[in-house]
Amino acid sequence: MPIDSLVESLTTELRKVDTALTKRETATQQAAAQQQAAQEAAQAAASENNASASSSGSTSAATPAQSTSEEEYVLSPNTPTNTNNQPIIPARQSDLNDVNNSAWVWADGVQEKIIATAIARGYVVEGGYTFERVRIVNGEGYYNFYATNAQGSLLKGTDDSAFPLYLFTVNAKTGYFRGNGNDHTVR
Repeated sequence: MPIDSLVESLTTELRKVDTALTKRETATQQAAAQQQAAQEAAQAAASENNASASSSGSTSAATPAQSTSEEEYVLSPNTPTNTNNQPIIPARQSDLNDVNNSAWVWADGVQEKIIATAIARGYVVEGGYTFERVRIVNGEGYYNFYATNAQGSLLKGTDDSAFPLYLFTVNAKTGYFRGNGNDHTVR
C-alpha cells in the first residue's frame, strides 16, 4: 500500500510540474511572437528612416526615454548612438558566459548577408572583420561587428591604433543592424 500512495503522490507532483512548464512554454511562445512582430515593425521603420534620411539629408533620431528594462537593449531605429565608436549595446557578462545558448546561433544566411553588405559598402574586406558576442535579449543574440584593418575603402587612412574598429551591432536572428553613424553604421 505505501508504494501506491507514493506513486499517487509523485504523479500529482508531476502533473503540477507539467502544468507549470506548459504555462511557461506558452508564455515564452507568446513573448517570442510579440518580439518578432516588434522586430518586423522596427525593421520596416528603419527602412523608412534610412530612405527618408538619404533623400532628405536628415540625420536626427528620436531618443527614447530612459528605461532599465531589457527593451532598452533591443536593437531598433530608436537605439541611441554613442561617440568615439563605442558599441551601442553594452555587453553583459552573464550572457557571454552562456556559450551554449541557442540565441548565439545565427539564422540561416544572416551572417553571410551581413558580411557581404559590409564588404559591398567598403567597410571591410574579406577576412578583415570580426564578430563579438554582446548580449542576449528575448532569446536573440546580438553581436558587435568590428573592422580589423584599414583595407576597406571607407577606412583607408585610419590609424592602425584604431583597430579593431567598432562598426555596428547586429541581431543574429533577424540580421537587423545599427551603429553610431548617420547611416546607422560607422561614424
